[in-house]
Amino acid sequence: MAPSSSGPGRWPFTPEIAGSNPAGVTIKLCVLLFKLFFAISLLFISLACNYFFVEDDSSTDTSIIINSEIQPLEYYSKGLEFGRAGNYTESINYLSVAISYEINVSKSYFYRGLNYYNLNLFEDAIIDYTNAILLDPEYKEAYFNRAVAYSELDNLLESVKDYSKAIRIDPTYKKAYSYKALAHYKMQEFDKAVSDLTSVIYLDQNDASAYLYRGLNYYNLELYADALNDYSKAIYLDPYYADAYYNRSLIYGILGQTDFDKQDSDKACSIEPSLCIR
Repeated sequence: MAPSSSGPGRWPFTPEIAGSNPAGVTIKLCVLLFKLFFAISLLFISLACNYFFVEDDSSTDTSIIINSEIQPLEYYSKGLEFGRAGNYTESINYLSVAISYEINVSKSYFYRGLNYYNLNLFEDAIIDYTNAILLDPEYKEAYFNRAVAYSELDNLLESVKDYSKAIRIDPTYKKAYSYKALAHYKMQEFDKAVSDLTSVIYLDQNDASAYLYRGLNYYNLELYADALNDYSKAIYLDPYYADAYYNRSLIYGILGQTDFDKQDSDKACSIEPSLCIR
C-alpha cells in the first residue's frame, strides 16, 4: 500500500525559486534531485508495504476451482455434496468460494467448520462456527457443534456454555441436554449431569440410555436406590441392554444382594461377552 498524498513520504513544500536568484539553476537542479530521491523512496516504501502488510490468504487456495461456467450458488451445493461423500478438503475449497461470493454465508461457515472438525482441525472448526454464530446468533446447531469441538480440546467450561446457549434457543433440544450432561460427568459434576438427564427424560420418557446414564451419575453420588431404579427402567425399556444389567449388578453387589448380583451379571455376559469379566 503506497503512502497517501497527504501522509508520510510526501515532500511537504516546494522551495520558492525567485527568477532573479543567480543560483536558480543550481536550486532547480537540487529540486529535481530531491524529487527523484523521493520518487525512488516512495517506490521502495510501496514495495515494502506490499511485502509486509498485504494479508496472506494462502491458507485455502480457492483459485484452483473457480470456474466461470459454474454458477456461484453451485459452489455451496457442491461443497455440501463433497462433505457428505467424505471429501472434506474439496468441500472446504468449494465452501470457501461460496463464502467469498457471500452465498448462504452462515451455513457455508457452518458446514466448512464441520469439515474442519472431521479433519480433526478443531480450532479451525471453532473459528468457522463462531463466524456462523456472528451472522446468525440463533443458530443452535452452530452452538452445539462448537461445544463439541471445545470438548475435543478438553475445554469443557466453554463446551457447557455453548450447550446452554443452544438450549436457551431451543428448550426442547434433547441432544444438547445429553451432551451437556456428559460434559458435567467428565467434570465430576454429577448432580448437574442428573439435572440435564432428567430434562432428557422429560422430553423423551422412552429413552433407555438417558435412564442408564442418569443411574450412573446417581451411582457416583452414592444414591444407590435411585441408581437401581434408573437401571431397572432402562432394562424395562430395552430388555437386551447389557450395560444396564451390568451396572445394576454392581448396585446389587454394594447392597449385598448377591443372588440378584449374579443373575444380572450373567445376563449382561450372555448379551455382551465383553462384559464377562466378573
